[in-house]
Amino acid sequence: MRAQPAPSEPHPRPARERRPPPKPEAQAPLGHGPHEGTVKWFSREKGYGFIVHPSGQEIFCHRTGVVPGETEYLRDGERVSFLIEETERGPQAVNVERLE
Repeated sequence: MRAQPAPSEPHPRPARERRPPPKPEAQAPLGHGPHEGTVKWFSREKGYGFIVHPSGQEIFCHRTGVVPGETEYLRDGERVSFLIEETERGPQAVNVERLE
């Protein structure tokens, strides 16, 4: 009887280098301004919402950031001008005025 050849050992696979998932590209800070944008949404009940800058960045907006003399509640889709103030929680729109 013939001897069976020994099964060859499987070749170990080379270790794959694990890479972290790519980070989303950070957008450059917008700076103080003035800027223009569009109200993405604004809640009258909560008193805040977000403005979308043409770059796509969304900026938090509180009703106290609307200039005196303007109605402090904004409507979705309104065009506005604003300045950006850095706060502990991040950028916030201030001196918000409606554009005509």
